[in-house]
Amino acid sequence: MPLLTIEQCRAQCRVDGDYDDDILAALLASAEDAAAAYLNRAVYASAAELVAAQDALPDAASAARAVYAAS
Repeated sequence: MPLLTIEQCRAQCRVDGDYDDDILAALLASAEDAAAAYLNRAVYASAAELVAAQDALPDAASAARAVYAAS
């Protein structure tokens, strides 16, 4: 889920109505990926997504330990 809507992106970039939404969505996704990479952090659109990622962390760590031990 993007952090910004296409309408917010249009307003920020001052884009006319005839610009293709698919191109804007791709550029918006690229900008979000670049920001997360620059921060070296995962970015979540909502608190619920953050909580879900935190809840999944123990299982992911356990699986990583098992793979590490097996290798």
